[in-house]
Amino acid sequence: MDKKEIAFFLTAATGRLFCDFGEFHKWAEKRLGRPIFTHEFSSYGTALEELRESITEEEWRQICRWFAIEEPYEVALREIREAIWAHFLGTDCRETVERIADILESVGIDIGGEKNEPK
Repeated sequence: MDKKEIAFFLTAATGRLFCDFGEFHKWAEKRLGRPIFTHEFSSYGTALEELRESITEEEWRQICRWFAIEEPYEVALREIREAIWAHFLGTDCRETVERIADILESVGIDIGGEKNEPK
């Protein structure tokens, strides 16, 4: 997994833009296997939620290995599991996913980017 692919995954997981939007859009369409209208990336759309759900535990392991995270890596995986369960229980997982971004920042990983907020 290279830096560009990691930026795609982090954008999907956090809703913050870590790469060129056009490239992310193409990656997202390929990953979901369907066309995606840009409004589907807003907090009112479903594309980001579908992308979050599509990220496997193994992909998270690869991302964490890339950052060489040890203990925080386990915390991040636990948070992802909680986010997934929250979704299945019908609650919003946005807070949990954003918490993951905060965890990464707390261990010195500057993920920067813009937050995907409705206008």
